[in-house]
Amino acid sequence: MRPADIATLLPAVISRTSDGSAGDVLLGLLEAMDVMHRPCEDVLGQLPALFTPRLTEDRMVGFLAGWADLDRVVRTGSDDLWTLPSGLGHLRELVATSIDGSRRRGTKAGLVAFLETATGVSGFEVLDGRDGVDRPFHLVVRLPGAAEPYRQLVAQLVEAEKPVHLTAELDPPAAPVGPPPSPQGP
Repeated sequence: MRPADIATLLPAVISRTSDGSAGDVLLGLLEAMDVMHRPCEDVLGQLPALFTPRLTEDRMVGFLAGWADLDRVVRTGSDDLWTLPSGLGHLRELVATSIDGSRRRGTKAGLVAFLETATGVSGFEVLDGRDGVDRPFHLVVRLPGAAEPYRQLVAQLVEAEKPVHLTAELDPPAAPVGPPPSPQGP
């Protein structure tokens, strides 16, 4: 608020004592109030952008993720920003689409959309079995090749987002870790 605006809020007995001259004590107090309130007013003027995931500062995205119940899938980065291994931009999108994601949670389409948004890779498939064999209460999540660097993230997201009564596995299975087995002689 500017000094003139603040003066209109004062009782008449006080505001009429100000003549607006350079040495006026009341004018000096009003100018000090203006300077002290300006940072708060600047933040309040930008309030809608502060709570918009695609527009807010990086440090606010994790806070908004907590509001959207996504804090269970994010981690703290090296610079203390909440992020995903696939990047802060994907976390922004998860938060921005969280309302629709909540409506579709527990469905195959919802899981695919969640994984694609979190990784930025399309082509995930959710199947009820493997090789044409239907397995009740079991999901197979087909991982596209481009999502291989995010395998651990995908496994964590599938575990967090699948219905609790289902088991799940990733296809193709993870490559074995360690040296290849030595050939056996006769």
